[in-house]
Amino acid sequence: MADYRYAPDVAWAVEQDHVVVVDTPTGAARHIGYPQAALWDLIGRDRSWAGIVSKMGAIASLDPEPAERLVRETFDAWIEAGFLVLKGERG
Repeated sequence: MADYRYAPDVAWAVEQDHVVVVDTPTGAARHIGYPQAALWDLIGRDRSWAGIVSKMGAIASLDPEPAERLVRETFDAWIEAGFLVLKGERG
């Protein structure tokens, strides 16, 4: 599985019960609640795909297959929104 990183034009902040992610050129923002907010944090910790899936399974009390589905679907949505890119891509 390819590694991902935050898109270069994304700013984000941790709030009390969510993360706010903003695409700075467009101003598009998304409030990310838990458990996905924990996933956002894990991306910045440069963990492997397997490590992220395992950690999300523990955080969300999910078995491996549903945990991987949660991570994959969330990553797909964030890529489509322009918040994530593949490492090595300019974004």
